[in-house]
Amino acid sequence: MSLSEHFHQISKIVLPERCLRCQTLGSLMCDACVAELHFVTGPQCLCCGVPFGEHGGHHRCSRCENDPPFFDEHRALFAFNQASKDLIHTLKYQNGFQVRRFFSKIIKNHPLGHFDVDFVMAVPLHRKRLAQRGYNQSELLAKAWADFMKKPVKSGFIRVKQTRSQTGLNRKQRFRNLQNAFAVSSCTPLQGKRILLVDDVLTTGATLNMAAKALKNAGAKAVLATSLAMVV
Repeated sequence: MSLSEHFHQISKIVLPERCLRCQTLGSLMCDACVAELHFVTGPQCLCCGVPFGEHGGHHRCSRCENDPPFFDEHRALFAFNQASKDLIHTLKYQNGFQVRRFFSKIIKNHPLGHFDVDFVMAVPLHRKRLAQRGYNQSELLAKAWADFMKKPVKSGFIRVKQTRSQTGLNRKQRFRNLQNAFAVSSCTPLQGKRILLVDDVLTTGATLNMAAKALKNAGAKAVLATSLAMVV
């Protein structure tokens, strides 16, 4: 157990639960804030998971038809709005372990899907950013998925290039920014494996796409992806 995880276990005993978003005492997320989280439901793109609306059908969207991503499937829990944005900010910068607890409770009850995979991997942070933050927020989500599915979390997926922040970049710039950013350790055999790749948010899909490309190049048979939220 890491020092940050140890501190989190102590804080659960000593401190009362507060809403992760508005700080109201009583639960990890109060009813009012949960009501503002919009689950991604209904017909979706069979590949990227973008929702079509209640009258759409299950098929590939035009973007995935014309420019297929390297991941085979993606599903997100929430649509990206102010409420999910606040939750992701808390996950990344304030109280990631509590968000993991909330996420673990949600995925037990929400029909996001049961992924047929061999193991789970998180989109990695560069070592310098990991040192600054103290933990990888995507790894916390990956551990929640692994616990739920009773699958192992595999390490050995690394970010070899310290990229600039994706914030403010357009789709083309985001993909260019992440070229050759990821690599797989030679000690992590992926040949023929089916992997669940976990990230915090999907905006243009550049991060998950380039990460999936690296995993496929290392021999992965299939890369299924999931995120806490996605821009729709």
